Amino acid sequence: MAKTNRAALSGTTVAIAVAGSVMVLPEGTLAEKDQPLDQRKAIYAPWSPEQMQLRRKEAGLIGPGTTKPVPAPAFPSYLKKPDSVDQLMQQARAAARQTGGRTPLGLVDPGKHLLIVVGEFRDSKPNMMVQEAIKRAMEERGVKTTVLTAWNLLDLTEPEYTELRSGIRTYTISDGQRELEYFFTVTGLMPNPQKGRDWIREQDRDLYNATWPQPKFTNERFAYIARNVTTVVGDALVAWLDKHPEIDWVVWRSGGRPNTRKMLRHHGEKFLGNYTYLNLYDLMSQVPGFPADVWRLIETKTIEPLGFVDRAEVTDPEGTAFGYDLDEDMAKTWAAGVYNQGHLYMFPAQASGHFPYSVIEYPRMSGTYLHAVQPEVNGIIAATSSHAATFPRIEIQVSNGRISKIKGGGLYGEGMRLMLRYPGTNELTWPFEKKPGYWWLYEAGLGTNPKYFKHPAEVSEGNNLSELARNPGAYWTKWVESIEAGTYPFFKP
Repeated sequence: MAKTNRAALSGTTVAIAVAGSVMVLPEGTLAEKDQPLDQRKAIYAPWSPEQMQLRRKEAGLIGPGTTKPVPAPAFPSYLKKPDSVDQLMQQARAAARQTGGRTPLGLVDPGKHLLIVVGEFRDSKPNMMVQEAIKRAMEERGVKTTVLTAWNLLDLTEPEYTELRSGIRTYTISDGQRELEYFFTVTGLMPNPQKGRDWIREQDRDLYNATWPQPKFTNERFAYIARNVTTVVGDALVAWLDKHPEIDWVVWRSGGRPNTRKMLRHHGEKFLGNYTYLNLYDLMSQVPGFPADVWRLIETKTIEPLGFVDRAEVTDPEGTAFGYDLDEDMAKTWAAGVYNQGHLYMFPAQASGHFPYSVIEYPRMSGTYLHAVQPEVNGIIAATSSHAATFPRIEIQVSNGRISKIKGGGLYGEGMRLMLRYPGTNELTWPFEKKPGYWWLYEAGLGTNPKYFKHPAEVSEGNNLSELARNPGAYWTKWVESIEAGTYPFFKP
């Protein structure tokens, strides 16, 4: 392949998934455990945008980088608070007809039965007036629609659910170390996640207590749900679907479509997509009415050049600067597996190692398996927020595709540095991979609807899941978790 084609992501928000082997940890990467917790939380990697040209040179980048200024912060001025379901119906009808993105309700044909599941503990608490508007709009189209809440599934009253939720969700938007949990559950789905948490506790009890504060319930039922919070709703939903074969399609959880499909087990073929219309900010935005043909055109124009790329480079204002080369097979694999409606896989590793989504018949998957590839990235990924929360600025050095050093990041950075020593992650070769180790750069998700934004209803609850869709929103991940413009441990089974 001639060395003429280049891809560059400049000025984007990034979150990275890495999985690779680090045989020797750099000196000084772990904080002193006898430091006060407040001091450990505040450790960050300093940065000035004036250093970018030097950083690009150190990373061996070839391209000129962005020449445009960073856009000014903005928040939608058109938002209005409705007082009734009727005032929601214009946006609800747009959502009911939307065929693009991660919640393509418009793909459900009249005469079918749709199940909407809300109230997952990791998501924002649902506004039931919004759900009534969506249900009404879908049924206007002739789609029978059932809205099922987590409290219904768990046989709780709504006040009981609210009490349970407040006891489990004791964190804030600044508790970035919570992302460490994703290594064991949300992205990893480890068979025994508590074994991993116990290992953290043995190494650093203060970090463990800050990451997994133990809810205190006198109600034994609440205590059981709290201990099994990552699986209890999914198990109940599968049992409910077993009793309701009339359901044709299911929308559930705000992100993580591949794992959500797996959580539905033998009902996975009924999974249409995630569900993002949880509150007034979600529905009253311009996201539901964004033209699907324009949305797909954005995705098509992004995908078209990937099969011809032989080098990709990434920079952003927070200090991210890295690049990697691709051979012809790697580029073809990337182009073949990049598609995930509303959330493109903008890194070859994530686009491989699975059966790709069909571009024409989403959410169906094609019959051609794409073998895993492991690009050898070199450079730095910088970040201050993840899918879980925000944290002091972190810098992750990636050398030949794998993490070699981590600076800053507060407790999240400490947890990341500690996880580099997790048993088996350095010496083993993971299934379907060719190169040994776990901490390889893995994921880059690109949100493709420019109308998404971060909103107070989510942040006030300590959530940051809009980073999955917000634009510009390329995020890079390591095999463990995700950080916007940073790293995300993504445990690949």
